[in-house]
Amino acid sequence: MYRSAKLRGLTLYVCENDQCHHILPAATNDACVIVERVPEFACDHEEADTRMLLHASHATRYNNVLVRSPDTDVFVLLLHFSLTIPAKLYFLTGVKDRTRILDMEYIVQQLGAEKCKALIGFHSFTGCDSTSSFYGYSKVSSWNILLHDPTSVATLTSLGTEFSFDEQFEKKIEATV
Repeated sequence: MYRSAKLRGLTLYVCENDQCHHILPAATNDACVIVERVPEFACDHEEADTRMLLHASHATRYNNVLVRSPDTDVFVLLLHFSLTIPAKLYFLTGVKDRTRILDMEYIVQQLGAEKCKALIGFHSFTGCDSTSSFYGYSKVSSWNILLHDPTSVATLTSLGTEFSFDEQFEKKIEATV
């Protein structure tokens, strides 16, 4: 059992399965905490990666939002969605004593909005948690194509948003490898 004194100054949300709860300090320090269900956070996301973005979007009433994860998928999602989340996003990544905080706005400015929109398609196509990269092709060579070829940027952007593709699209996506 947790006492309210341990939560002073914190805003804590806990998710389990499709439910989310807000844990608040009670009126007195020695009282038990208050737990409230948060229906707007109810979701059926299988991965915590996408659920973090739901919470980051909700936290936009604050000027700065920090998302902590060692996962590249979360980094890619943050870059993509930082274009639509109206708060200053930061990404705390790394493990143990090798952590760092990345300013997502700065990275978006360096890459450009169009390339950030293409990152989900790029990451899925070239290798992520659930997809291996192509044999004989490095992610670096595909990255260089993304940086310098506007057609590849448009193709990879649609890869992240469309569900069915024609033969012409297949030729374009093959050219990005």
